[in-house]
Formats: sequence, C-alpha cells, structure tokens
Amino acid sequence: EQSTTHIFNRFYRHLAGGLPKGQALQQAKRDYLNSELPSFQKSPYYWAGLVLIGDGAPVAFKTGWPLWMIAGGGLLLCGVLMVGYWLRR
Repeated sequence: EQSTTHIFNRFYRHLAGGLPKGQALQQAKRDYLNSELPSFQKSPYYWAGLVLIGDGAPVAFKTGWPLWMIAGGGLLLCGVLMVGYWLRR
C-alpha cells in the first residue's frame, strides 16, 4: 500500500505538470525506484502491477471557477440573507 500511495502521488503530480498518462506513470515508477527505500521494496512485486489501460493522452486541468459555481454561490448567499432578514422581522 505504501508503494501504491507513493507512486500515485507522483503520478498525479506529473499529470498536473502536463505529461501524458503513460509518461507520468513511468516517471512516477522511476521516482519510486530512486527514492530511499529498502532494497526489497524495489522489487517489481511492489510496483509492476500498476499499468495504464485506456487513453494515454494528457489530462487538461481546468483552472478558475465554473460559472455555475459562481451563480450557485450568489443564489445561496441571497437565500441566506433573505432568511436572516425574515427572522429579524
């Protein structure tokens, strides 16, 4: 479980850096093998089972707030203010 956690943390970092999924997984495995581990944990038993299946294209991470979140937040704020006004009456 520790090896999987380590590899997937690195995998997601490399994805966020813009690498395609296959290269991100490969680099994450290299990072794992280059980390300070006992030699028995560098055995393929701990990392070789993690393979990429499916589309290997890079992931496009969106930045910023989606319009529906901004609108929903505004409506929620208006609702809270209206309830507060109604309770004070």
